[in-house]
Amino acid sequence: MYNENAWTKAANVLIINSPPPVGFSYCTPDGPSGDANSCGTWNDSKTAYHNSLYLENWMAEYPEYQTHDIYIIGESYAGIYVPTLVREILKNETSVIKNQLKGMAIGDGCVGTDVLCGDDKNDTGPGPYFMLKFFGGHGQFSDKLYDQIMSNTTCPMD
Repeated sequence: MYNENAWTKAANVLIINSPPPVGFSYCTPDGPSGDANSCGTWNDSKTAYHNSLYLENWMAEYPEYQTHDIYIIGESYAGIYVPTLVREILKNETSVIKNQLKGMAIGDGCVGTDVLCGDDKNDTGPGPYFMLKFFGGHGQFSDKLYDQIMSNTTCPMD
């Protein structure tokens, strides 16, 4: 159904799948079935640096967008990626996009604690509190069971 008041009349969206192999991106020769290390080693700082380079180069390639405001938005682990990318842009004295950057937003963001995002030291994935909140929030078990579990759970996040 056509929406004459669609937000796309007032904004453009540039989606970045980064670092590879996040989202629909992948690396060769492994391709889409490659493991998480098939694209080399990445960390949050390296990702922020490369994403800022990408945005600077993208803006140079499409100068018609140089007058547009920029908002950097993400969800989930972007609770780490978005702030580190914004910090990278702001600290770059020669940045073309620095003055266009007007804000950032994060939805359902991981904030980087072992409890919410897993334990990187052991590479065990998301912690139990995260899994409880995630599955409860997505209706994977009843509100009654969720409330019962939460009333018997002690967590440093509460």
